[in-house]
Formats: sequence, C-alpha cells, structure tokens
Amino acid sequence: MKPSPLALVVLVAIGGTALAQEPAAGNRYGFTDWKPDFPVALVLPTPALPQTYQRSRRQAIERVVANLQGNTSREVWLMATDFFSRAPEDAVEPLIAAFDQRFGDKDMVLNIVEAMGRAARPELIDCLQRSLEHPDDSVRDAGGSLLQPRIRCRTWGSAPDGG
Repeated sequence: MKPSPLALVVLVAIGGTALAQEPAAGNRYGFTDWKPDFPVALVLPTPALPQTYQRSRRQAIERVVANLQGNTSREVWLMATDFFSRAPEDAVEPLIAAFDQRFGDKDMVLNIVEAMGRAARPELIDCLQRSLEHPDDSVRDAGGSLLQPRIRCRTWGSAPDGG
C-alpha cells in the first residue's frame, strides 16, 4: 500500500518511523486490526446522521397527558402518572385542555385530577374546582380532597381559608 502524502507529513512531523497504512478496502471505520479475509462477512452499521426530535416539546407533553388514559403498557402509564410530580410549568396547559376535552370519561378525568394533585400548581385550582361538578363520585372525591385547606396549604403553599 502506498502511504498518502498527509500520512507521510504527519509521520515526519512527529518523528515517526512506523510504516503508514491506509485503511483496507471495506474497512470504512479505519480499524487498525482489520482482517479482509475473515471467513464471515461483517455487517457494519452505517454511521447515522444526527437526528432531531420528531415532536415539539408541547407535543411530547401532550403525549404524556394522553398516556394517562391507561391504554398503554404499565411502565408507560406509571411514567405518565409520575411525570407530573416533576413536570415543567408548560405542562399545566395540556393537562387542563385534556381535562376539558375528556370531562365525560370518568377514568381519564380521575387520572388527570390525580396528576394535577402531583403537579401542585396554583393554576390548576380552578380546574380542580370544576372537578367537583363531575357526575362521578370518585372524581368529585379526588378533586375535593385536593382542595381541602390543609392539603392545599401544604402542597401548593397557599394560606388555608381559616382552618
């Protein structure tokens, strides 16, 4: 193999005495210990171009809110329910929108109300008060328990209403 001019310049510059070798044909990664006569053809991955996210931040949060429905794997549902205990501020709006859109779906609204309790944001209090108007007792109970003065004081940091 004939060394490239650049390889010779580098070897001379660093005082190298080793023979410069170019990568063998088929050695697109430039492995130093390449055996072209290896008995099995190697399937090497093609270097991938960097990928950007397929969803915007808002779309990703909306997807997490949609996973509260529970028609996913257990791990995905648990991640969605746990997400709102550390959710960013921009997760409030998709949570409220899902509450309004799915108000008739008892299970989904119950999961959203529980997520609102984990998020513990003052902007959600109005939505939790609307949960008291839900036809199902379990949703009303969940919303009411989050609106109790003691819980609101401890969770959201607001002052209790005298009690």
